[in-house]
Amino acid sequence: MNHKEIISKHDLILETAPDIWQNGSPIGNGHFGAMVYQPENSIEFAVAKLDVWDRRAEMPPQIPFSKIREIIKDNPEKLTPALQVEFPSENSIMPGPKPCGNLNISADKSFIDLTVFSREQKLDLGKAVCSGTYEVSSKQMGFESFVDPIHNLLAVKMEDLWTDRKLNCSYVQEVVLAREIDYQLGLPVLSYDNGISYVRYSFPDGFEYVMAMLVDSAECASPEIYPEYVKIKVKLDYSKKRKNSYCVYLAVATSMDSADPFRSVTRILNDAKAEGFSSIKKRHLAWWSEFWEKSAVEFGNKFLEGIWYFSLYQFASSSRGDIAPGLFGLWNASKTPPWSGDCPTNQIMI
Repeated sequence: MNHKEIISKHDLILETAPDIWQNGSPIGNGHFGAMVYQPENSIEFAVAKLDVWDRRAEMPPQIPFSKIREIIKDNPEKLTPALQVEFPSENSIMPGPKPCGNLNISADKSFIDLTVFSREQKLDLGKAVCSGTYEVSSKQMGFESFVDPIHNLLAVKMEDLWTDRKLNCSYVQEVVLAREIDYQLGLPVLSYDNGISYVRYSFPDGFEYVMAMLVDSAECASPEIYPEYVKIKVKLDYSKKRKNSYCVYLAVATSMDSADPFRSVTRILNDAKAEGFSSIKKRHLAWWSEFWEKSAVEFGNKFLEGIWYFSLYQFASSSRGDIAPGLFGLWNASKTPPWSGDCPTNQIMI
């Protein structure tokens, strides 16, 4: 049985790339990952990690059972109003997952507005690689992305697939590392040092995480730092009649991972730059090849077979550590997910 041939039949090929994160392509290493989608004129990665939770709980008062029996005996009609105090208010803080943030890579910008079209995306289940393309009138650019199976590292390669022979000017792409302000948590701390952009978020209970980004093999302008994001402008020079390519690495570490998450992400990114995209990808493909070779099934119903393999892929991408994924799995980009995105009892029992 040829595992690769069977699995490749169920790759997700999107002729029109998703433009919201809920419809994106999931990638992950079991506890860290991203949803990949392509909103208007950009490519975006909604980054999440299983231990990034607001663990605070402002629980409403609970009515003791003895009091409930007393109400039922004396004034049954007052039971419903009495029980309503047990429901949290709209402004109550409940435990739940929090997104790490977003990596956004804009399509090419020039001195005139460029129309972006032919946005396509593919999730290769066998390789656990999400790739895609877009076109402007003078070029087509592609990207491929994956999450390192060993480290909490997202690797993205941007590369020209073809360019018009008359193209001889410069374009700019904006690479943005962002964390939307969460008024329950306060402001993030953003910084830039020695080629690395940082987002540091400290939670009220002392937990913190650091998300950092490094742009490699590209000519970049000085960073722009704002309250919610750091922007790096990548210059793509076509005057030398060559295709451009560069890599973006993103890492996340928490205070549960390390006593110094800031130093941890710095080390991960510098190691990734030294190792290079091709070497990291080779290790990534080897892990997934070994995973898929363990077993395979075939169904007469190929739609059901596709669901089987996509489900296995999602399990391997979101459930490979000591922390169980919440109600929505690993991938959540909402500051306040429905039902607090918690781990219900029936999910844990399954």
